[in-house]
Amino acid sequence: MTSNEHSEQVRCFDSDRYLASLLAEPSDQKKLHLLYCANLEIAKSAWTSPEPMISEIRLQWWKDNLIKSSEYKENSTHIVKDLVALFEANDIPLTLINEMVDARSWDLLSKPFKSQDDQIKYIDKTYGNLYWAGALLLGVDRNMESLVRKYAFGAGIASFFGAVKRLESLGKRPLIKSSNESIKSLGKLGMKSFDEGVKGLRSQKKIFPVLLSAWTTKTLLKQVIKNPSVVKSGDLTVKNITKKWGFLWRSTLGLL
Repeated sequence: MTSNEHSEQVRCFDSDRYLASLLAEPSDQKKLHLLYCANLEIAKSAWTSPEPMISEIRLQWWKDNLIKSSEYKENSTHIVKDLVALFEANDIPLTLINEMVDARSWDLLSKPFKSQDDQIKYIDKTYGNLYWAGALLLGVDRNMESLVRKYAFGAGIASFFGAVKRLESLGKRPLIKSSNESIKSLGKLGMKSFDEGVKGLRSQKKIFPVLLSAWTTKTLLKQVIKNPSVVKSGDLTVKNITKKWGFLWRSTLGLL
């Protein structure tokens, strides 16, 4: 898969991240598109078959091929070859991707998370790891990890809420407790985390091409906190015109 194909995949299937990435230098765009394309492929691996065992095999394939081995890198023709090379060149630990793959194992199940801690861990390993890897590719100060993860957690909660109805239609049980009060509480937790991240990262302009992919987070979480029922009904949305102008405003003024 070429860099142009990576970009096209992200443009088609992860439009928010694609649009934000265009704020980066062309060379950095290619890095981000490779990372985001890999993320799409990993997520797809967990959903390509109704048989959990087949999806589990696909996820295990990723783990096997992410090993830091010249044998894998030389023989692989898959995106994983370029991903390993990119991470090694930028001194980024491959454990970030391995943990993302492990977290996707939950997608194979029809059981709820055992606890809120498990749910938080899932969001951190899927969203937090992705945002942190993207930030590292753009040269962020490595002391910023906690702030990036707080920001990503809020974004992840908002995105997770938006997927609840679809997940339930597929037989999944994404909510530990489905009461409006529990949903509202989780929304407030996400908002608190996101606000802390924004406060600490608003001066980190170099990683805005990663961070601004979450520009609808506050709008979504405000909806949930005001009316938690929108999560179960599937009515948690942001109008296209609001998304468009919100992004233009933030990107032009350099605001999170």
